Amino acid sequence: MNPLTDNIIALVEKNYKGVTIPKNGINNEHGYLVIKPTGLASNKMPFVALRILRKYPEIRIVQFTGGWVEAVYTRETLKWAGYKI
Repeated sequence: MNPLTDNIIALVEKNYKGVTIPKNGINNEHGYLVIKPTGLASNKMPFVALRILRKYPEIRIVQFTGGWVEAVYTRETLKWAGYKI
């Protein structure tokens, strides 16, 4: 586990109560971040992705996987959807 993924897990779990990410539930390769959170509502996913993308410029894509919802966010898609990035 590298320090970046540990920091992202801490960031998400600190700011979104009830959300947990197991140590093997996050993968970061070449700026493509894949997260398997538990307890994260689908309407909160863009906000989590926005927080991660704002804090870590080296991350280009955030993908949430697992459960019923699969979501992929980039700076461009969030900007297009009306979020200020």
